[in-house]
Amino acid sequence: MLSTINFEDEVGDYFIQKLKWVETMPESRRKKIKKIYYHNPDKEDDTNKITNLFRNVKFVNTNKSVNKLLTNYISEYDLIVVNNFKDELNREFLINHIKNLSRSGKIWLYSDGLSILNKILDELEKELNLKLKKFSGKESIIENELDKLEIKFFKTKVDYMYNLHNDLIDFIFSKNYLPLEIKLVIKNRILSNYEGYVKLCFYIYIIG
Repeated sequence: MLSTINFEDEVGDYFIQKLKWVETMPESRRKKIKKIYYHNPDKEDDTNKITNLFRNVKFVNTNKSVNKLLTNYISEYDLIVVNNFKDELNREFLINHIKNLSRSGKIWLYSDGLSILNKILDELEKELNLKLKKFSGKESIIENELDKLEIKFFKTKVDYMYNLHNDLIDFIFSKNYLPLEIKLVIKNRILSNYEGYVKLCFYIYIIG
């Protein structure tokens, strides 16, 4: 099942829209969550903005935590957030997290929706006769793994704004070993041929 969330005010960036989504969640749902596990959290201040919306939360753990004593002490969570995953999402990854859910616990899997930008990268490849690293199609990765495990899920779509003139250029420059002159040509093409911002959407897959 897919639902679409449309906020009435101006559409923000990826993090702002994630924060809005949690803020608009009924308080009755948030107050049940006391222990959170955050896989690949955002920077600390941003992560705190989200976890602080859960007023009854007692403990937040992440895969970046250095406190192994607390990590080993807590093994069951009311909410597991899988954020910004790369290639770690597979059958074993999902099963391990499902095992760590409390009886009424839920998993949120975020997909950034960036694979739609591959059309722009395809155009640049064709125009400049290059081979560029692409964004992974995270929706298909998530849905394939959930289908194989026969897990039911609820899917929510949220719009957000992506900065082509900064973020896409940063992605190309950091992920591709290209001569400086080629990078500058790509930058000029993007600045000249595409608007600064484009509206994308991300998905939240809810399990449990």
